[in-house]
Amino acid sequence: MTVFRGLALVLILSCFSSCCLPNVSSVITPSDSDGFLQCLSENIPSGLIYTQAASNFIDMLVSSVRNPRLFSNAMVRPLGIVTPVDVSHVQAAVRCGRANGVRLRRPGEVFGVVDLSNLRAITVSDDDERPVPTAWVDSGATLGELYYTIAKNNSEMAFPAGICPTIGVGGHFSGGGIGMMMRRFGLSIDNVLDAKLVDTSGDLVDRAAMGEDHFWAIRGGGGESFGIVVSCGSDLVPTLNSSFPELGMTSADCLEMTWLQSAAFFNFWNRYTPV
Repeated sequence: MTVFRGLALVLILSCFSSCCLPNVSSVITPSDSDGFLQCLSENIPSGLIYTQAASNFIDMLVSSVRNPRLFSNAMVRPLGIVTPVDVSHVQAAVRCGRANGVRLRRPGEVFGVVDLSNLRAITVSDDDERPVPTAWVDSGATLGELYYTIAKNNSEMAFPAGICPTIGVGGHFSGGGIGMMMRRFGLSIDNVLDAKLVDTSGDLVDRAAMGEDHFWAIRGGGGESFGIVVSCGSDLVPTLNSSFPELGMTSADCLEMTWLQSAAFFNFWNRYTPV
């Protein structure tokens, strides 16, 4: 049963669900592949596209592989990898894929990949209309970058997410976002209040435009299953500033540090890790 559940999870990780596009995987032809690559070259700068014929294709393919066991000679390779530096490039890739019957992020058949690692902007702002500050973060940013930016902008605020600083925000949020602060503030997705997503038509939509059902699905249901989430807007949470005498602890039992320092401590187990 575990094997079948795992396989089912793999099968849903597609930017295009079968209900949105015709099933062309069984009839894909070389001309479809050529059309896809030609469309990319006409709409996206060449320096952002890596095809199988490129000398640095393999380097780009393995650049984000954290587990070496996932890379072997038997690994199915995408037709091309797009590394957008602007949301318009993501939209172009989706439209090219749809027009030529090529799915994105769909291993096991003819597919392409959109690598969001260049989209990593983070903005922290205080809105007088909201009770707490908010942060907009691109999906390509890492948790470490998000934590650092929040702490440098407002040392009294934090965000509940994982303890590994190299985890990508997009994947972490789309899977729910479990972290050390969830018992107090919930999962990461519980604090996400808006998102910008490129849908299966290549349109950029926010929460209002995509609808509440779609917005609910991308928060924990696997972001790539319902479009490409390019950024999220989230409420920040206050850092701990209280004492709990009922715990019976003294200052000798504790190590006092900032939230940013504690995030580094839980990952490296070294209180002197520079932040």
